[in-house]
Amino acid sequence: MPLATSGRIAVEVPSTSANLASGFDIVAVAHNAFYDRVEVSVVGEGYSKIKLKIEGKYANEVPADAEKNAVTIPVLRFLDVVGEKLNLEIKLHKNIPPGKGLGSSGASSVGGLAGLNRILGEPLEYRDLLDIAAEGERLVAGSKHYDNVAASLLGGFVMVDMDDSGSLKDVYKISNGERFRFLLIIPEIDLPKHKTKYSRGLIPQEVPLRNHIRNSIYLSLLIYGIATGKPEIAGKGFNDVIVEPAREVLVPLYRIVKKEILKAGGYGVAISGAGPSIIALVDPGSIEPIEGRVHEIYRKHGYRVRTIRCRPSRGAIDLAKP
Repeated sequence: MPLATSGRIAVEVPSTSANLASGFDIVAVAHNAFYDRVEVSVVGEGYSKIKLKIEGKYANEVPADAEKNAVTIPVLRFLDVVGEKLNLEIKLHKNIPPGKGLGSSGASSVGGLAGLNRILGEPLEYRDLLDIAAEGERLVAGSKHYDNVAASLLGGFVMVDMDDSGSLKDVYKISNGERFRFLLIIPEIDLPKHKTKYSRGLIPQEVPLRNHIRNSIYLSLLIYGIATGKPEIAGKGFNDVIVEPAREVLVPLYRIVKKEILKAGGYGVAISGAGPSIIALVDPGSIEPIEGRVHEIYRKHGYRVRTIRCRPSRGAIDLAKP
């Protein structure tokens, strides 16, 4: 694509839900529940420097230090990779709640990279951007993972291919997901420090063969249902006998809520990312009673909860493009 006509660009990036139970570190979906906006401006050159300003509903919940923020760390790496020395001003409108398992840090990383890449005439392709964006995930989670950033950049449902070392080989867009509808369930609870890193530490390193086979069946159902536009089949893949049983202690009332949603006609229920949010795959006709039942359960047990109806979203977009 041609070089952007100015040194300023604004990019909007969606929230995401990764894993979807059986797709741990492999499958994710972008949705229209929340959006971050990242504005990148080139104000000088000669050396690399970033002035960061954070606004938005969740501005006070992310580091203001450019050396610790998930939007700026990948941008500095980008400049190093392409051999540019630029003075940048970055404004992050933080509207995706951090620490809820909704791809907040990944969206910040993707927004800054997509904006700067566009300004410079797109010297890097999507795989390079995702590899750099995962540095932001490393900052938050302690290790690289690509599912959230891939969904944020490309939109819809994505599937990640990695080598034995965990490095990115490629990302595949499975579907835009036009026939899929979700209910996000976000409990209002106190979270452990470094929640994502902590939750990854709960995952077993060895599993019985029968569990591997069962999860492989679930993953096959998940991807087949997404690819064919059949949410009722994909929902069968919203199950997991390896990762979720180890991590559900971080998600209050998870098993109760999952059981009740499925009883009320939901297709599938999974922990969104590392939690504590839950993503339910639902039929639009049953979403209202399901939502009511969810609020009833949490209220009964003394929790406050937020629910959001949403659908798969497009990926990161340049707001100036027609």
